[in-house]
Amino acid sequence: MLFRTDRLFAEAARSPEHCDKLLKRLQRARAWLLVIFILIACLAAAGLCYEFSRIMRFLDAIVISPPGSKTPDPPQLSLIALLSTMAMLTLPFEWATILHADACVKMLLILQQQQARPADPDSPGK
Repeated sequence: MLFRTDRLFAEAARSPEHCDKLLKRLQRARAWLLVIFILIACLAAAGLCYEFSRIMRFLDAIVISPPGSKTPDPPQLSLIALLSTMAMLTLPFEWATILHADACVKMLLILQQQQARPADPDSPGK
């Protein structure tokens, strides 16, 4: 297998002990990702506030300028704004992949519990 996570999921499907290891690893990864997400979101929010202040200064310059004077050029979108926008758009998708991984592990646990349960001889359908 190419990816370590794929190998961990395959091992988790075979035994409950490996499933517990995978759950612990995902919990640690989720804690780190939450910290990283908070930092990225703060930086993105700061970048968007910076761009908002630039636009507001531009609008103030238009309002303050005397009638008949040349209109100032609008500010160009900066690299900070582009990076902030991309970060704010990708964060929900990253969080969705984390939740998907959790759902996969929970499904593995449910399947293992169903397989470990002895078959009931009185159950209908046999």
